[in-house]
Amino acid sequence: MGLLSLIVPSLEKTAAAGGLVLIGAVLAAAPLISASLKKRRCVEAVRAVCIGNRQKLGSGHRNMVYAPIWQYTLGGRAYTHYEDVYTNPPEFTEGQGADIMVNPNDPQDIMRKSTPLRWICTGIGVISAIVGIIMFLN
Repeated sequence: MGLLSLIVPSLEKTAAAGGLVLIGAVLAAAPLISASLKKRRCVEAVRAVCIGNRQKLGSGHRNMVYAPIWQYTLGGRAYTHYEDVYTNPPEFTEGQGADIMVNPNDPQDIMRKSTPLRWICTGIGVISAIVGIIMFLN
């Protein structure tokens, strides 16, 4: 690729732009596709209660990040779910409730309406794709 870019200098810019568009499209679409597939599985609406937060050191080990621990009942049986999306500050406090959707075939498979990670990933993807398109047009 490097030798080819010496012969055709604009190829390097085109390849970079194409890469940005492709990466952006994947980053933007993946969370939406994942959520759509999860919606098909998680069809039972239940009310969950946050019974606490798991905590760990965030990247850079400078601050703590938190992920809610949910407790809910499905079919007369209580379940506990440990979420793996960490935020700072904590998104939920102990005792706070949230509506969730549960997969009746796998009660540990849950879905909340939205998560910050889904929107961040989609936003970064859209921005990357737009930058790539702008590079193509220039």
